[in-house]
This record gives sequence, structure tokens and C-alpha cells, in this order.
Amino acid sequence: MRRNDAVADRRFLSAWSSDGALIADRVGLAATFGARLVGLLGRRRLSPGEGLLITPCRSVHSFFMRFPIDVVHLDEGLRVVACYTLAPNRAGPYVARSRHVLELPAGACRAVGLAAGRSLVLRDADGEPLELGGRRRARSPLPWRRARARPPSA
Repeated sequence: MRRNDAVADRRFLSAWSSDGALIADRVGLAATFGARLVGLLGRRRLSPGEGLLITPCRSVHSFFMRFPIDVVHLDEGLRVVACYTLAPNRAGPYVARSRHVLELPAGACRAVGLAAGRSLVLRDADGEPLELGGRRRARSPLPWRRARARPPSA
């Protein structure tokens, strides 16, 4: 497996619909800046059963990619917000309600009947359900963007 394959941090998940249908059994997790930056770049194709879960994410692009992909936007509860096919060298829409994006081979959404409103279940390598983090922190991690405490008035 090449360094920039779908699974940047080498953790495989499986994605299931809430009714028990398998969507993908080899889903990589891109949860770090580096893994999200590389994504699927450098891949020749995405095989059936493969995918990449990008978190946090609200929009994706397929610039410099060689193949089309199905993009599934998920909210915090892993409900499908949007599902569409993205051709190579295109930018997908910004989906404000999205928290995670699942990238699948083109045609996978239609094959398993994924549509807005359906729920997904992610399982780790041991088959245990996986819960992803909630909302981002309310305050900025950057010190110059934090509200400064004012000294008490005399």
C-alpha cells in the first residue's frame, strides 16, 4: 500500500446503513490535517467497498483526481444530509449542516440506496459502533482571537 492511499492513518472502519446494509467495508479515516490534505490524491481508483471518511469537513473537491467519486455529507448524528457524484477536477458545494464527508466509488450511493435523511452506522475493526466527536470548541484555539478579559472597573 502506498503512503498516500485512502487510509492515511491506517485505521479501517466499515460503514453500514441503519437498516443493516453494508455500504463500505474498508473505510479510511482522515481526521488529522495531513490526512485531510492528502485525501484520495495520487490514487488511480477507488475499489468497490473502499471509502474515505473525512472529519471535520463541509465541502470537498476533486482537483487533480483521476476518477469520479460519490460524496456523502453527514451531520453530527451520521444522518445523510446530501449525496451526489463529483466528477474529476470539480469543486463540490459547501454544505453548512455537514460535519463529516464519506467519499465512495462513483455509483455506490445509487447501488445501496443512500439518500438524504438515511442514517449510517460506523464500526471499527472489531465491529464495535464508533461515535465521532461532536461540535468544535466554541472558543478559538488561537490566542489572538479569544475575547480578552477586561480588568474590573474601579
